[in-house]
Amino acid sequence: MNKRQSLESGSLARWHLEEQVAERFARDERDAQATWHVIAISREVGSGGAIVARLVAQELGFRLYDRELITTLAERLQAEVRHVEALDEQVPSAVENVLRGALERIPSTAGYRRILSELLHEIAAEGKVVILGRGSTILLPHALRVRIVAPMDVRIARVAELESLTPAAARKMVEQIDAKRRDFFRVHFKRDVDDPASYDLMVNTERTSLKHAAGLVMCAVERRRQSSEQPEPAS
Repeated sequence: MNKRQSLESGSLARWHLEEQVAERFARDERDAQATWHVIAISREVGSGGAIVARLVAQELGFRLYDRELITTLAERLQAEVRHVEALDEQVPSAVENVLRGALERIPSTAGYRRILSELLHEIAAEGKVVILGRGSTILLPHALRVRIVAPMDVRIARVAELESLTPAAARKMVEQIDAKRRDFFRVHFKRDVDDPASYDLMVNTERTSLKHAAGLVMCAVERRRQSSEQPEPAS
């Protein structure tokens, strides 16, 4: 075999390997049974994730669930909204001490997680929804799971400006909220909120406008929709 034939043979082998790799990844996507009409968004404070969620919902004509989740949870727990807000995205043991004796119907950690999971699955069954936070990226594994992030210094600067805080006060606020959300994931789901493997798409808004970030999410939605409509290859 001469040099040219050897190169051609090597190129063909690489092409076959790339085809096999592509098919394996496509099979993984099909087997995941992922949906395109349920979007679960997690965000860091100061990343603009809440606005991104609203923009995505508006552009797609989807229903956005955020504060409404707390109201519905309160109804199911037969508790006041402010008490559910204390439970939401915080460490249960910290608030249970405050609520002990005042709210006998506040559930255990497992009970709270069960009720939250039931509610999120009911919402997901509606289809064409965007769900912001509340562990939706963990409890709805078939949704398009998105994480909106930005570097710490960028988030601190944004919070300081938008909340009229000193840099020191903004840093304290960001660090406290980050810690509460990490603890919420750790206690309820035994997961790390910052683990990239928990998400299908991560968007860094350091150099990306919120409109552009929303566009990236919508591109992922459209790609998943197209994939779901493709017929499965013949076996």
